[in-house]
Amino acid sequence: MLGDLILKRQAVLHLSTEELASDLHVEVAFVEKWIKNQAIPTKVELEKLCTTLDVSYDELIDQLKLPYTVGHFFSGVSLLFFLLIAGFITASFMQFDFTHLWFIWLVLMLLLSIFGLAALIRNYWVIEAKQIVVHEFSYTPLVVQYQRLTNTEKKIIIPYEEIDTACLSYTKRPRFSAFDIWFSDPIDLVITTKNNQTYSLSILSKPRDFLPQLLVLLSSYGVKIEDPQNLLYLMFSGASLYEEIHKEK
Repeated sequence: MLGDLILKRQAVLHLSTEELASDLHVEVAFVEKWIKNQAIPTKVELEKLCTTLDVSYDELIDQLKLPYTVGHFFSGVSLLFFLLIAGFITASFMQFDFTHLWFIWLVLMLLLSIFGLAALIRNYWVIEAKQIVVHEFSYTPLVVQYQRLTNTEKKIIIPYEEIDTACLSYTKRPRFSAFDIWFSDPIDLVITTKNNQTYSLSILSKPRDFLPQLLVLLSSYGVKIEDPQNLLYLMFSGASLYEEIHKEK
């Protein structure tokens, strides 16, 4: 991560955080947040960091192994639900003379596979060297299965140089009971392009593993990084996002 690289170069150059901040003409608190991956430098600040830390621009921004896939084809919760239903149907049939009911069981399993497995497939996106590629699937079960088998899902390409802003957003999902714990609150990276197109990319999948590096990469292209809810700070301070966002104010 960027913070690790800064610390490593500080040690090599025997440069204190205060001295680094002074050379960059920024407050010490800003540098401390960069080191902790709680904030992202602007493009100008990144260029100054390269000069001060004596590293190449590519080395500074190339902190993420690409391509990097965010999200999964399948939802874990949905997969568990699918297996439970399949197990329940099979157990129910086992109580009867299975030799006469195997065809009905086979039809039910086939239908469950077509419609149930389709529900497991989720949209995902891939961070590449010069662009983000969003993979979107249909809502129709049969079409989803066809798209997955033939690799013909909709692909949206978002070049970094066409992005204007990237905003971190946490949305409080209404919960109707204390047992409503199956689905997390949405956390998105909202991308707005220079021609005013907007894309909401889910970052629920291990954001600490890729988000700071991605934001540094976007910042290097001059993209304005917005974090009105201080999500980066909360993620890397060890605080619970859910508890902090849901605090009564």
